[in-house]
Amino acid sequence: VLEMINLKKQEYPVIYVNNYLTAPHFYPYNKSLHKTPPILTVHGIEKIDNKIYYAASVGATGLSYIGEIEIKKTPTEKVSKVTWVYPYVLFAHSVSVQGNEILISDTKNQRVIVINKNTNEIIWDSSKYISLAYPNNAEFYNNGFLITDRDLNKVIAITRSGSLLFEITGLSQPHAAHFIDSDRIIIADSNLSLIHIW
Repeated sequence: VLEMINLKKQEYPVIYVNNYLTAPHFYPYNKSLHKTPPILTVHGIEKIDNKIYYAASVGATGLSYIGEIEIKKTPTEKVSKVTWVYPYVLFAHSVSVQGNEILISDTKNQRVIVINKNTNEIIWDSSKYISLAYPNNAEFYNNGFLITDRDLNKVIAITRSGSLLFEITGLSQPHAAHFIDSDRIIIADSNLSLIHIW
């Protein structure tokens, strides 16, 4: 953790553009714990303009971070750079972006948080309002959030002030839920091998 905190921006890992989301690459934060670079497992991504935001964990450690990659501008550029990192999460599964707000499913900490990207401060924390078990997906929804909890077998919509808007139950290990228009949600119900439109 100290290495994560003290890492300078110019020392962010270099991501090779041909395989930067699927293959092992240089990961400097826990070099004291590993003699060889560990495999980076990417659990969630979102593309906004010329940037990719991703939630990733390192090997089997559960140590995770949220990163921002600036996509290469020309075919001759060899690498894309990580331009922002938030390393204070465990086994993070999803990331969603709205302006300077980064919504993260901090899965092993059993919460969903919103980070102010400019300050790295937590500006919203689901644990103040609801109990979650294994939140593995979250996205912005109106003035709140749509949260998928695999172990609670449900999808929850909650406002920023903590009011429960609705919940969808009767699922079996759902992995993600997304709005496909203003009033319909598509849900990946993994254990039942089903896709629901609700």
